[in-house]
Amino acid sequence: EIDWSSPLEVTEVTYQYIKQAPSPDSPTTKRPEHSLKLSEYPDQLVSNDAYGEFANAPYEDIVKIKGKMDHTKIRKWIVSKETSPTRMGLYGLLLGLCGNDEDAVVMEKKIEEQAQDFRLGIDGLIFGYLLLTGDKGLDRIDRSKFQDKKAPFSETYAGMQALRQMWTYGNNRISKERMRQSMRELLDRPELADLVVADLARWEDWTVQDRLMKLYGEGEYSLPSIK
Repeated sequence: EIDWSSPLEVTEVTYQYIKQAPSPDSPTTKRPEHSLKLSEYPDQLVSNDAYGEFANAPYEDIVKIKGKMDHTKIRKWIVSKETSPTRMGLYGLLLGLCGNDEDAVVMEKKIEEQAQDFRLGIDGLIFGYLLLTGDKGLDRIDRSKFQDKKAPFSETYAGMQALRQMWTYGNNRISKERMRQSMRELLDRPELADLVVADLARWEDWTVQDRLMKLYGEGEYSLPSIK
């Protein structure tokens, strides 16, 4: 049933956007394809709605339209200070699907920026970067986000989230064993150990059993959640 709420004033541009939007029974790829063109549109209501439509699209549908993405435009969105941080993760994913080596350099620079505060969308940016660069990119993430003990927790956790996304959606761009290797690096971070153990168990990495037995109950690892 239609659920009526308070009316919302719209511009002529917004009206035309609504009027031209794909119908509910259109192919599932039609809506994100239409919305992508308008994600940074000057009219804020159009821009926000278009972004929301695209962000809610299934990953499989997004992959299907990667050939229609403009990597130059998406790269500009990523480096622009005008782009909302909430959109950075999605744009990072899109550039990872359609970008090239030059885009990878731009993404790497963005990822390596020094940050002490939580950065929205950095996990999506790392995921897109890994889609573009594979093992070579993961080597760099290992060094800057996992092995560097001075890396902020939020940055390391974002790298971990990106690794999980690669495991699920990476389509073997990076081998399973190589990803397990990176996840094992995080056992050195007690604040993440409970999550790492669970992920390694799901990933059926039994090579860490002896190491886990040595860590069990030791120092910062002596927490109920880790045990």
